[in-house]
Amino acid sequence: MKNNILFGIFLISLFSCKGPVLSDIQVIKFDANIIDTLKQTSDTSWTEVLGRKDFYTVDHYMDRRDSIVSKIFKDSLGNVVAFNKAKNEKVFFAAEYYANGQLIGKLKHMPAMGEDDSATYYYPDGRIKSIGQLHNYNKTGIWKEYNIKGVLEKKIYYDSSGNIIQTENN
Repeated sequence: MKNNILFGIFLISLFSCKGPVLSDIQVIKFDANIIDTLKQTSDTSWTEVLGRKDFYTVDHYMDRRDSIVSKIFKDSLGNVVAFNKAKNEKVFFAAEYYANGQLIGKLKHMPAMGEDDSATYYYPDGRIKSIGQLHNYNKTGIWKEYNIKGVLEKKIYYDSSGNIIQTENN
């Protein structure tokens, strides 16, 4: 009886304690259907070799009707490592991927100079690594940094020029 009471108290204390703040897991993989769509809608395409032939390639897809050029960057094993779209040579979408296809970083949109945007960066398993705001492509405001287990490690405060003002460790 006494052991049951102690075990009950242990379970209550175990489940009633708040643990550390954990980051979300967002598995966001490159969608291979994008390549099929680009092949169907583009009127011109070509492949460019970057550096040695066994290193990176870039597949270019051009749609002359709306002047959009899409680029898919692949490593030597054929894994998509980056994808971007540009109109009139101005990039309006960009994403970078780990070799397993998981997104490394994402912006809500590609801001023009002077615009703000939020950004999220990920670990290879999809757990959030850091999240914050960008201004003129510099980190600004509060950035939350998480460790590989998803535990919030620190908050870093940046000024509008991207300089660190203060760091708070958790």
